[in-house]
Amino acid sequence: MLAHCFLAQSRCLSNYFGIDAAPKYSEALTCFESNRRWPFVVLMYLNGEGMRRDPKKAASVLRTAEKTDPDEFGPHQIEILQKAIERCEAGPRAYCPKLDYCKRP
Repeated sequence: MLAHCFLAQSRCLSNYFGIDAAPKYSEALTCFESNRRWPFVVLMYLNGEGMRRDPKKAASVLRTAEKTDPDEFGPHQIEILQKAIERCEAGPRAYCPKLDYCKRP
């Protein structure tokens, strides 16, 4: 219950996770980008949430954000996202499973 209340306070997270409504991925992406929440932006491009899956765009955002806002990433997030991007770019769609922000791959 407390987690639900906490998540609902953030418009970005509410739109992404679909708190009290269906997810609104395009609104979540816009919100994350404007608030410089780069891990979510990379994840959304990589998963194709609200747009077509785009590992190249995910890689571009990750490289830029790593230089400009490295503190936005938690421990090992950059490496985990980079490995996921490399898997997706290296093979067919079967090698590019959807990542869950809350679960470690």
